[in-house]
Amino acid sequence: MDVFYREGYTDIEMEAGAYLSAVYEMFRPKRHPVDEIVNLYPIQFDLGIIHYASDTPLSKGRNLG
Repeated sequence: MDVFYREGYTDIEMEAGAYLSAVYEMFRPKRHPVDEIVNLYPIQFDLGIIHYASDTPLSKGRNLG
């Protein structure tokens, strides 16, 4: 995950992995790459993911406010 922090990303969506892998394999007929950032911009349909932030991201004792 260090590469994401170096690139300025501070939020990681982890539940959509299987869905995004299937989308990638739909527009590129090969297995999705491992340990690299991919670009889904050229897909031929709209793609949306609903994301939420938990108010207890690390533990019950620490929250966002």
